[in-house]
Amino acid sequence: MMNRPYVTFHRTHLFLGLCCILLAPHLSASHRTPCFPLKKEVLVQLQRGQVWIRLEHQKDKNYHIRALIWIPCRRRTIWNVLTDYNHLADFLPQMKACALIQDSAGVKRVAQIGKSRFLLFSKTVRVVLNVREQATDSISFWQVSGDFKTFRGQWQLFAWPDSSAALVCYRAVIQPNFFAPSFITKAIQKRDISRMLKAVRTRCRILEGKSATKGRKSAGLPK
Repeated sequence: MMNRPYVTFHRTHLFLGLCCILLAPHLSASHRTPCFPLKKEVLVQLQRGQVWIRLEHQKDKNYHIRALIWIPCRRRTIWNVLTDYNHLADFLPQMKACALIQDSAGVKRVAQIGKSRFLLFSKTVRVVLNVREQATDSISFWQVSGDFKTFRGQWQLFAWPDSSAALVCYRAVIQPNFFAPSFITKAIQKRDISRMLKAVRTRCRILEGKSATKGRKSAGLPK
């Protein structure tokens, strides 16, 4: 499992910590690319409600996914939403069922059933994940059984300087255990991940009693 990069509330360190994560193509701590400043225009787009996604199909046939969303809610609220495993299917659009089936020795086991459609393509997938949490900072997960050859990843939460919002990073390495054309897999992943992140944001706003736009003007961009 990878070690969480050191993140402070200082604006500059927030930038550097985010870039280390977003530019790393692997989930191993021994494979780090150099850090580059995250462009301010990207953060502006995120604050306007857009989702930043990068998806690469590697030679090992794994899909490497990196995504980022800005959520104008407290980090504790976001954490509570992401770790409420028994209720994820209540608001995540492609998730049909999700349940915490074991909680012991610092590792939780979660069973999920998802279904996605794209044009004439439809597929139901089942997966059982081990999940390790580092409170309000990161959630690492990896498949122990299911419909994927590879399925592992991590959620990470980065507090905004004034703590009124957070940047949420989602990374995953995925390889289905069934045939699907690459262009279909890419299209489904980009669409579904965007929907998933937006659904998390909407859930957090509802819990904090916020409208779709409240909080954007008051939370300033790092400089």
